[in-house]
Amino acid sequence: MSHSTDWYQEGHVILTTFSENLTIEELRENDAVILDMVSSSNEKVHLVIDVTKLKKFPTKVGEIRQSAARYLQRDNMGWLVVIGFSNPLIRFLSSVITQLSNINLIQVDSIDEAITRLQKIDPVITVVA
Repeated sequence: MSHSTDWYQEGHVILTTFSENLTIEELRENDAVILDMVSSSNEKVHLVIDVTKLKKFPTKVGEIRQSAARYLQRDNMGWLVVIGFSNPLIRFLSSVITQLSNINLIQVDSIDEAITRLQKIDPVITVVA
């Protein structure tokens, strides 16, 4: 499987990991899981996406945005944090999608850096051992 999604901190931070070759169908499946998770929380929910092992991915901005829009536009959607921006196309796509969705984006190199940055924004966030 080229994706996994789970709570990093229940009700507050979702961690999604993409690896290998991600298809648009897998992205849509994963986005449905994220939507359910964001919808299940009464708190601000931040999304951390790790793309450090991602090799191939969908590139049609419209399809990606349409798939993600359902959770990105939720009132309780917080920051989007992307780990592993070595690919310029991923940087570009993330930037375009977040601008179109009016979502705040942070680009980092590790999960530790992601959580540290989120803790400065949202004091409810804790480090999970």
